[in-house]
Amino acid sequence: MLLDAAWREAAGRADDRQWAQLADQSRETRPAEALGVYLRLIERSKEPTGDRAYEHLARLLQAARDCHRALGTEDAFTGYLAGLRAELKRRRKLMSILDRHGL
Repeated sequence: MLLDAAWREAAGRADDRQWAQLADQSRETRPAEALGVYLRLIERSKEPTGDRAYEHLARLLQAARDCHRALGTEDAFTGYLAGLRAELKRRRKLMSILDRHGL
C-alpha cells in the first residue's frame, strides 16, 4: 500500500533520481510500471558520455531487463537492446561497458 501511495505522489512531482528509486523499490511487485520508468530514464541517459554516464546507463538497462524477465517479455528487451546498441555503436567505451555487464 505504501508503494501505491508513492506512485500516486510521484506523478508530476518526482525528479529522475526519485523516479529511479521508486522503480527500484517496485521492480518485483510492479514490473510494468517500473519498466516504464526505466525506459524513460534510459532515453534521457543516451546523450551524456563518459564512464560514469555509461555505467549508469548499463545499470538502467539491467533493471529494465529484470522487469522484462518478470513480465515474460525478454524478447522485447533483446530487440530494444539491439536497437540501442546499433544506435550508439560508435561509442566504443559504452559498448565495452555493456559487454562487461552482460548486455
